[in-house]
Amino acid sequence: MPSRKLTISPIYGIVGTQVTVSGVSFDGYSPITTMKMDTKSVLPATPPIVGQDGSFSVKFTAPQL
Repeated sequence: MPSRKLTISPIYGIVGTQVTVSGVSFDGYSPITTMKMDTKSVLPATPPIVGQDGSFSVKFTAPQL
């Protein structure tokens, strides 16, 4: 299995910036249970599920840190 890879875009921005986190080579059908920016949770109210192919994409708004 290829190694897991995360992509974050954009890599910098201000509070309120829309951020996308994408991943590949994760276990299919697994829920994403933790997403943090510094110490603040940015996990959506409905946690995303990794797809059958091991990929996912999640968007969140950058919080005040």
